[in-house]
Amino acid sequence: MTIFAMIVLVGTTPASGQSPSSRIDQLLQNEWQKNAIKPSKRTGDLEFLRRVTLDLVGRIPTVKEIRQFEVEPDRTRVVEALLSSQAFAKFQAELWTATLNGYTSAFQSDRVVLQKWLEKQFASDRGFDQIATQLLSAEGSAAFDGPVNFLLRHPEQPAVKVCRIFLGVRLDCARCHDHPYDRWKQADFEQMSRFFQVMRRSELSQGNPQLIDSRPGNESPPRFLTGAQPKTGQWRAELALFVVSCKPFRRNLANRIWYQLLGRGI
Repeated sequence: MTIFAMIVLVGTTPASGQSPSSRIDQLLQNEWQKNAIKPSKRTGDLEFLRRVTLDLVGRIPTVKEIRQFEVEPDRTRVVEALLSSQAFAKFQAELWTATLNGYTSAFQSDRVVLQKWLEKQFASDRGFDQIATQLLSAEGSAAFDGPVNFLLRHPEQPAVKVCRIFLGVRLDCARCHDHPYDRWKQADFEQMSRFFQVMRRSELSQGNPQLIDSRPGNESPPRFLTGAQPKTGQWRAELALFVVSCKPFRRNLANRIWYQLLGRGI
């Protein structure tokens, strides 16, 4: 399951034949030795089962699951079974819907439609790069097109939300002035915001807004935080490509997953 392929997300390459989990263990051991840290003892079987079930599907194990694990305490098998379950896809969709759209369907966005779409993506084991690409470039209506509800939910200054969720970058201060403690300037915010100038929102039917892109006119072209500029009129599609191709995206997603599973970001 790609959610545990942390090494891919942080941009390092496992040695030939080495699994991502083995590479992560190796990196952790190196840091422990470097900082003279003694790791905690291996947890007991039933405690492990409780923790991993809560982390991956959001509930405690059933009596049946406990009995099965007592007979065959194979931790790898349990993790793989949970990751391939529909319960995992549903739980991840709930978590990410809250991250992307909060807990209400504000601005006529439909968080239920978004959540159902996300559930299908996780059930299909789609990569976060593919999910993010669709969220950033989606067009369509709130009632029928799940990913479009992310940007419908954030009609005001969407660049701030996009940068925070997908890049781990806070442009909040740069909306009004150059950031006093970070590298981001007001010009960075303005140039990133232009990617969304092509978005057009209309009322397709009562309570069902539609989001589409128009062709750029005489607007000044946008610029990504790395300095990259779009080469076509599909500004949001190119923004999605810039986002998922940059290192901060991989680092930020790895950090979010680490926080979810371990309770504290890297």
